[in-house]
Amino acid sequence: STVIGAMPLARSALVPGAVLEFATRRPEHAVAILDGSYESMADALLRGSADLLVGALRDAPPGELVQEHLF
Repeated sequence: STVIGAMPLARSALVPGAVLEFATRRPEHAVAILDGSYESMADALLRGSADLLVGALRDAPPGELVQEHLF
């Protein structure tokens, strides 16, 4: 399974389409989407309860998080 944290713009535009396309190709793979503040989702990443976070880049991500430009 995969857990995705999604910030507001990603949650409304990018993530749903990507998850639907992925689900048609891998219907046996569960995907969950987290909703919340950046801080709560970053904490979920650091704890290992989320696999990735899609949203705006931050000047200094917390802990050992690594940011990548998506587009």
